[in-house]
Amino acid sequence: MGKSFNSRGARKYTENPYHRLSDSRINDPDKKRSTIFREVEAKSIVNKVESPDLPFYYSMNPYQGCEHGCTYCYARKTHLYLDHDAGLDFESIIYVKTNAAELLEKKIRSGNWEGDVIALSGNTDCYQPAEIKYGVTRKILEVCLKYGNPVSIVTKSGSITRDIDILKKMAEKGLVKVHFSIHTLNDELRRNMEPRASSIPLRLKTAEKLSTEGIRVEALIAPVIPGLNDYELMAVAKELKNRRVADINYMLLRLDEFGYDVFEDWLEHCYPDRKNKVLNLLRSVHNGSTTSTARNGRKSGKGTYSEHIKQVFHLAKNTHFNNVIPFEFQRNEYYKKNTSQLSLF
Repeated sequence: MGKSFNSRGARKYTENPYHRLSDSRINDPDKKRSTIFREVEAKSIVNKVESPDLPFYYSMNPYQGCEHGCTYCYARKTHLYLDHDAGLDFESIIYVKTNAAELLEKKIRSGNWEGDVIALSGNTDCYQPAEIKYGVTRKILEVCLKYGNPVSIVTKSGSITRDIDILKKMAEKGLVKVHFSIHTLNDELRRNMEPRASSIPLRLKTAEKLSTEGIRVEALIAPVIPGLNDYELMAVAKELKNRRVADINYMLLRLDEFGYDVFEDWLEHCYPDRKNKVLNLLRSVHNGSTTSTARNGRKSGKGTYSEHIKQVFHLAKNTHFNNVIPFEFQRNEYYKKNTSQLSLF
């Protein structure tokens, strides 16, 4: 079994079809690549989500690019539009939207905002290592607490505990839910697949810590990769229940054409004996292609094997989460705080 080199997920640069990258960029697995942070002022920050199979209408991404280096990441293609590549550039050149909180407050005070739930980390993790230095996510949460705007957070980082003070206040008002990404109990697999993300023991500890503080925590078992971690569904569900997680869901791995190159190369290096099996199973659940972009069914796939995974997941959920208490965001806090105040603007 191989290992990710220099603690990066991608082992190389990939082609950018929109820009001719410099010929001086040489793919050298032994060359260490330092992280570069670029501070930028965004023009807008709240994005409307059009996909019918996603459970939210608006998202925010404080950072573009992600140092976690997840080999399967669907957001890698966003770096292509910045004249970078979807491989090493994506996880080593991180754009920091320093004015994100100011833009959010301006949006909320604009008069046409109605306190809809905002999803943090629609593309890249809002608690990736850059957050420790810049604290953009914390500033966003402060704005949301100030105006009573509900927030859904997706993360795999233990550093979210730095904001427990704010999250507890939001939780008391029904303003926040945290989706923690935990897809394996095998930390060696995690280390190879997500080299700079929090360890599995830390994620489990963090999920339990948040739950004991009264913060709603649900787990996202994602991605489920056929032939690699799909057999763990029952064990992961049991452990999550033991850690006081309130509910679980899952997503099947789906690659786009730009992420496929990174993932295939990673499989060849780290799990060459499983490469063909994994890729063939992926094709079987995505209509013969590993790079399916179809929206309907992209989270759970189609076909016999995807149905098998779905049944195993439902068995795991029914076994360990058969009495889930539903959660609803409270928007009355937003209206109470802003109906009179914002009408003046």
